[in-house]
Amino acid sequence: MRRENYGSIRDSFELISFNVHGVHGFFCYSVCARFCFARRCPSRSSDHASYTELFMAKAVVYVKAFFPVFMLGAVFGKVMEDTLLAKGISHAIMEKLGHKHAVLAIVLSCAILTYGGVSLFVVVFAVYPFAAALFKEANIPKRLIPGCVA
Repeated sequence: MRRENYGSIRDSFELISFNVHGVHGFFCYSVCARFCFARRCPSRSSDHASYTELFMAKAVVYVKAFFPVFMLGAVFGKVMEDTLLAKGISHAIMEKLGHKHAVLAIVLSCAILTYGGVSLFVVVFAVYPFAAALFKEANIPKRLIPGCVA
């Protein structure tokens, strides 16, 4: 195995350990990205112009391109929450599986919604309130919800 691959594996373990220990995702990803950049380019580690010019420019293009999807997804998620459709799906699955299987209930409800034609971005906004409530009932940490939804 090449020496560069060990750095990538080490970076992945650092990112996983930050997430497991409850560090907020945005902070964790930005810190790990800076560490990766500093390790890959030690001669230019003080020059953050390339970091900001490459990463931030591409991030702005991504947000600009997908902003309508996120906005309409949030609106549709709120409609699904107000009409109790996603809650009905989640609770119907939860009644069949029980409180011990809250994670499986959320995974199945997301699968049903996405199989029905709803975009995953919309499903995240629609299912999150109910996933949070079900996880609270089952005494499961809320930081595991993104893994269940994806």
